[in-house]
Amino acid sequence: MKFAITLIGILAITTVFGALSPAATLESLSSSQVSHLESFYQDLHRNPEISGEEVRTAAKVAAEFRALGLDTKDHIGGTGVIGVLKNGEGPVTLVRAELDGLPVIENTGVAFASQTKGKMHACGHDFHETIMLGSATEMIQNKANWKGTLIFLAQPAEERIFGARAMISDDLFKKIPKPDQLLALHTAGALPKGKVAVTSGFALANADTIDVTFRGKGAHGSRPESGIDPIIEAAEFILKTQTIIGREKAANKPAVLGVGSIHGGTRGNIIPDEVKLQLTLRTYDSDVRKLLKRRVVEIAEGIAKTDGAPAPTVEFPEATNATYSDPVLAARIKKALTAALGADLILDGEPIMGSEDFGEFGLAIHAPSLFIWLGEQNPKDMSVANHSPKYLPDFDKTFAVGVRATVAELMELHKK
Repeated sequence: MKFAITLIGILAITTVFGALSPAATLESLSSSQVSHLESFYQDLHRNPEISGEEVRTAAKVAAEFRALGLDTKDHIGGTGVIGVLKNGEGPVTLVRAELDGLPVIENTGVAFASQTKGKMHACGHDFHETIMLGSATEMIQNKANWKGTLIFLAQPAEERIFGARAMISDDLFKKIPKPDQLLALHTAGALPKGKVAVTSGFALANADTIDVTFRGKGAHGSRPESGIDPIIEAAEFILKTQTIIGREKAANKPAVLGVGSIHGGTRGNIIPDEVKLQLTLRTYDSDVRKLLKRRVVEIAEGIAKTDGAPAPTVEFPEATNATYSDPVLAARIKKALTAALGADLILDGEPIMGSEDFGEFGLAIHAPSLFIWLGEQNPKDMSVANHSPKYLPDFDKTFAVGVRATVAELMELHKK
């Protein structure tokens, strides 16, 4: 039986999670509204679109915004959508959710599994959009209890970490009231189902994608002396760059530098002309970030020079800054969430080396941000996490928690 947030549903939640505060009892969505939202979620899941291609998804979200009566603008930064809800004078809060899926082949076995070959919503973005719509509906139906302006933002290309900047570059903050604070919620397959984690300080890391191309001199494998082997250069580069982490930065400042892709050559008896590598760099500290980027270039160039090879190419095609949860905002919201959901459901979040571009919005306007996690751990298979072919949020058990958490945040920030 599908979950509906009715009076009976609220009583059921109370039985499971404990007594609800006044903020938490604002779930006034009817069973038909919840059914509609579940159908919306399943439709997005069935029809995923990857970063930069979210045309259908954006249109569906824009239609929902307009149906709710929000002041809606679309095609911002490509496929971005915003819906503005004004309710008198008061603070302005932006709520962000993502549009894009991943190039992953789904293996969940559900009836509404992806029908798009090689693509799926493996990170919960379809669920985030649904929670945002449920929260917007809830706030509309309880306008008498809050004041101010809410901005619901559907962002493209989070997985490729360029969607936020694309929207900002498209004059986003000239098209909406300037937010006083910004909020985002993300599912987490590594956290217990239904728990909410609030991180104070760094939540996610800086991310830099690094592409390195070593160029050698092709030759027959039996006559290596007649060529310059870029595979050897690449191997030396991989080993040498790993020592930067352990020997060139302070031990108390975390960083990750890894090679995720290496391509070169066609046969075992041919020395190729070039080898291409793709790396990821994750940091929190800006000085450590600069150090590692500089040393990657120096090491690549030094290896090539020593081998008498042509100069390598080192490029940084994708980058985003760390997501930082304002400690004052985090403390205030954690208190509100504890009152709304119960202390047993609230966790202290820890910083992780994963990355995303939500933080770019707050940095652009110097406004505080808060990033919280909604636990979606699969108790039957603890290894299933975000980006897994088996990853699937649990609508029946966590949709209500996500809506309640978002509504509690907004009611705290916009209470009369």
